[in-house]
Amino acid sequence: MLKCFEAATGKLVYAERLEGISTTWASPIADAAGHLFFANAGKGYVLQTGPEFRVLAVNELVDGNHASPAVAGGSLILVGAKHLHCIGRKP
Repeated sequence: MLKCFEAATGKLVYAERLEGISTTWASPIADAAGHLFFANAGKGYVLQTGPEFRVLAVNELVDGNHASPAVAGGSLILVGAKHLHCIGRKP
């Protein structure tokens, strides 16, 4: 269950389930452009931050993944069961 709360009041804004996720151990991360990233069981999810629940993308990964994503140099780094994935722009 993904829940969004209003920081100033603690009021619940929304509570939504993401399709295909039953449990996750990974911590989500956010960027300055308003994207929330997390990975679970071979899928990478991109959501819009803010008061409206909005899934921007669901990406299939080559192998299973339960690790928290990381950001470095403008790229998203995901650790899979067999591969290290780096998603980003070329310099």
